[in-house]
Amino acid sequence: MAPDKTIELVDLSSEINHLLQKVNVHEVSATITSINSDFDSIYEIKSSPNLKELLNSINSRLRKIQTIYHVYFEDLDDQIINGNAATLPLEISCEFYFDTNSFVKMMNFESPEIYKELIDNEFQTFVLTTASIFENIVRLIEILGKKVIIHKTKNKPLSMPLGMYLDYLSSLLRLNYLNITPFIQCIQNYEHFFNMYLETINLLRNAYIHGYKTNLLFNSNGYMITLFCNKTFSSNSPQLELKVFTQTIVEQLSSFVSELITTLINEVTTSQNLPF
Repeated sequence: MAPDKTIELVDLSSEINHLLQKVNVHEVSATITSINSDFDSIYEIKSSPNLKELLNSINSRLRKIQTIYHVYFEDLDDQIINGNAATLPLEISCEFYFDTNSFVKMMNFESPEIYKELIDNEFQTFVLTTASIFENIVRLIEILGKKVIIHKTKNKPLSMPLGMYLDYLSSLLRLNYLNITPFIQCIQNYEHFFNMYLETINLLRNAYIHGYKTNLLFNSNGYMITLFCNKTFSSNSPQLELKVFTQTIVEQLSSFVSELITTLINEVTTSQNLPF
């Protein structure tokens, strides 16, 4: 059976390699200070394996949430979620590729119950993977940038959510301890996205790790997310429809990471605002 759709996945390997090469130039010329790694060894500026593994992990996890979105959420059948079996059995076949790699994902659903169960489970995986990307982004920018999250030496926080990092960054800017750099401008370009979605992702992440509810409910607006930050969403917010929510996360997060790496390449090259 021919795939229903063919999707190109994000691949930042070329940009990642370029960034690693730029960092390696500083390693060879011994222009890297220990100022970040003095706080903890995880902040040591080392192109391999530290940065290489971190960047590749972010790259692969972006592909993971992209794959989940296209297989399970892009063409979500609300009526099957609501228990209507009229369109069953349902077959889904997607071909994915990036660079010279390709694979096919095929699913066959025979009952509304198993369809809903898999959708619910995959959304949990989507949220947890997205949350891990956010946390790894903090680690990346804390390694290559002037530190924002200052903590007791050799005793780092248990976790460093992106929301906390952005709050600290905003405070330092308001206090004039930092100036707007291309790196900070890159982050500010996505301020609306972060303000809208970070807290909701964090709430869902904690609920899935510590709780048991699906936090999804079918109503007249579609299959809706029921746990959210009430500062940015209401129960009727169209952005909370599962298809819309996941699409926004995939598109905006992929775009941000791509722009961030490109900005870091330029910053590491000039080394004007980084610890080199």
